[in-house]
Amino acid sequence: MPQEIAPRIAVDPRIRFGKPVIKGTRMSVELLIGRLAGGMTPEQVAEEYALAPEDVRDSGLIPLQQSKGDAGVDRRHPVSPPFCYHGG
Repeated sequence: MPQEIAPRIAVDPRIRFGKPVIKGTRMSVELLIGRLAGGMTPEQVAEEYALAPEDVRDSGLIPLQQSKGDAGVDRRHPVSPPFCYHGG
């Protein structure tokens, strides 16, 4: 069952492994933030992924909330990359 964690942003364990997505889509907030960090404007990202510009702008709330621990993310089980070199 989806849980709204911010306006336009939801988490559902059945969608994208429980990562935050734009509500009503499978578009991960992580992907959108990456595009914005790469220099795209909210309007460019919205056009590229057929989203409303408001959806893209609102996705910027997630990093702030996660840093405060308010996003409902379970951090008890950190996941390492599958091909992580540990030396030795």
